[in-house]
Formats: sequence, C-alpha cells, structure tokens
Amino acid sequence: MEKEQYDLMFAQEERHWWYVGMRRISTALLQRYPPLVDQSGGRPLDILDAGCGSGGMTRYLGGFGRVAGIDYAPEALTLSKQRGLTRLARASVGTIPFRDSSFDVVTSFDVLYHLNVDDDQAALTEIHRCCDRAGSR
Repeated sequence: MEKEQYDLMFAQEERHWWYVGMRRISTALLQRYPPLVDQSGGRPLDILDAGCGSGGMTRYLGGFGRVAGIDYAPEALTLSKQRGLTRLARASVGTIPFRDSSFDVVTSFDVLYHLNVDDDQAALTEIHRCCDRAGSR
C-alpha cells in the first residue's frame, strides 16, 4: 500500500464502519469460541496480529491478552508505534518470525488478498504453524 493509504487507515480505524464491524465480529468470535487456555482463566491469551497495518485492531486485541503485531511495511509499523504498541516486528505473513505454537490466537485482517502476499497457501501454513492448536502451553 502507499503511505497515504496507511495514513488514511490510521485516521479512520477508530470510527469507520469497516473497522468497527471487524472489532464487533472479532469480539463475538472470541467470546463465543474462546481458546482452550482462556477457559481455565489461567493466563492472558498470546495473540498475533499478522499484517497489523497501522495498529488499530492490534491495540484493540490487547483487551484479550498480550498482542504482537507484524507487518511488512515500515510505514505501517511507524503508525502502530504512534498508537503506543511495542511488540512489533517487520515481517511477511509468508515467513512469520516466531516459533511453532507461539500464539493462542492469530488474526489477519485484510491481508491475504494483498498484492505483496505472493502465496496465500504459504501464509495460511505459517499462521497455522504459529498457532497453539492444542492449547497445550
């Protein structure tokens, strides 16, 4: 995306219907289908926002646990830092720089269709690899 698009996203993420809708749907899913680790009430969820953009959803997901965000665009990460986010890395969804089963939940909003994602299947494989499928940690 162009820098201007990230700036527009940053300005609109709190109130635009698209982002508001994504937050509502995400909340409903996390409340209806909580990861196994969350049902025990033990520890906060570890969440990865893969393709965090300007960080609006990443910050919101912080209400559910500890969130890390990755994005390939330096402009996006700069805006995410302006939101106060610190657990950020420059990376592609095709090569996520975390070990297997690092996260309880992995989100990726409006990313797989992006022109910079060369291989959707590789990205989904990486997301699956990073997610703690068994809730065993």
